[in-house]
Amino acid sequence: MKLLLIAGVMIEVLMIIYILDERKHRKRIAEIEEKLKGRYKNDI
Repeated sequence: MKLLLIAGVMIEVLMIIYILDERKHRKRIAEIEEKLKGRYKNDI
């Protein structure tokens, strides 16, 4: 039971970190998408 409790806490902490970092990742994803769009426009 202790292992399950520890695993649950770890998952909650990871979820909180993910939610806090999601904003940063969205900015990075947007930048990557812009770069990819630029490349595809050059190819077409």
